Amino acid sequence: MIYVVEDTKYHFSYTELKEDYIRYCSMADEVFLKNIPAALHCACFICYFKEVSTEACLSDKGIIHELIHLNHLGFTNNQELAQIRKLFETVCKLD
Repeated sequence: MIYVVEDTKYHFSYTELKEDYIRYCSMADEVFLKNIPAALHCACFICYFKEVSTEACLSDKGIIHELIHLNHLGFTNNQELAQIRKLFETVCKLD
């Protein structure tokens, strides 16, 4: 698929994007934490593609904001990480 942003053409494969989503969802916590920047990039693209609301992405409990917290501040407990991973799984789900 080709899409255009500010007169620049980009290409992406829905199949590859879905494979990335599944890969991030199936990662062990330790592996996921090491891949936060890539998961964040994936989440940004999926949210853009799905036209997810700004609130669901960027608010204090938005998926992009929460992933940035993990990347920048780390996490304080496994329950918090589980909630963020569930949020990623829900908001970024591709059918």
